Amino acid sequence: MKGVLEAINYCHNIKICHRDIKPENILINDKNEIKIIDFGFAKAIGNNKNLIGADGTRSYMAPEVLAHKPYNEKCDIWSIGHIFYILLAFGVPFSTDRERMQGKYIINSNLRTRSKIAIDLLEKFFTVNPDHRISASDALKHPWF
Repeated sequence: MKGVLEAINYCHNIKICHRDIKPENILINDKNEIKIIDFGFAKAIGNNKNLIGADGTRSYMAPEVLAHKPYNEKCDIWSIGHIFYILLAFGVPFSTDRERMQGKYIINSNLRTRSKIAIDLLEKFFTVNPDHRISASDALKHPWF
């Protein structure tokens, strides 16, 4: 997760929003370096920071993207949270769009065994309001790492 966040933090720092973060777009080379691929839906983040369009893979989309509201780079953070959930719980976080729109992820038996600090980071990724969602740079400073 740290390498994915570092890569996305770099993108966000140079004002690029990937918009399609999912496991298939994350590669690890023979030096164990993380590579993010498929920038087909990526957009430059302008001064107003408002992107539009529901591009990317639906199951990894943030609520604001699904709602067709203007959004920013924090949509990538939600997608990283989806991947983090899969790694922690060995399943998918939401069974309906309604659950996703409310940020109510499934708490299965695997997730119940995870540390409070891991759950804290997950909740910061799955904060519905993007203005309050953790940034990539702040996530890298989280105690879980």
